[in-house]
Amino acid sequence: MLLRHQKIAPSTASVPVAKELNHLLQQPHRLLLEGNILIMLIYLVTAILVFSLIAYVFLQDEESRKDDITSWLFIAFAASIWPLTLPNMIRKIVAKWNRSRRYAHLCQRNKSTPFLVFETSQNRALK
Repeated sequence: MLLRHQKIAPSTASVPVAKELNHLLQQPHRLLLEGNILIMLIYLVTAILVFSLIAYVFLQDEESRKDDITSWLFIAFAASIWPLTLPNMIRKIVAKWNRSRRYAHLCQRNKSTPFLVFETSQNRALK
């Protein structure tokens, strides 16, 4: 039976882990700082990816002026607020994809044999 004042000797395998955990608990600002760096890294990587996507679409547009500084500033601004713009872009892409699938389905359905065919005099003359 283990009494409250007795201590259990840690195993040799868990000593480095225990020391690191003890070190982190003594310096909680280090743990918070590492978490903030990770969050900023995720934010910046996603912002760069969003900027790349927007710039790619912008460069594909033949009507837009590529030398206009306000266009590039807007792209940078849209990339910096990606938590607001990215869901909207994804929604538009998915909606466009769904429309094209529906259209393809309707075209496939319309390729079936017609129930009644009318022949005009022009079609008879061409035969």
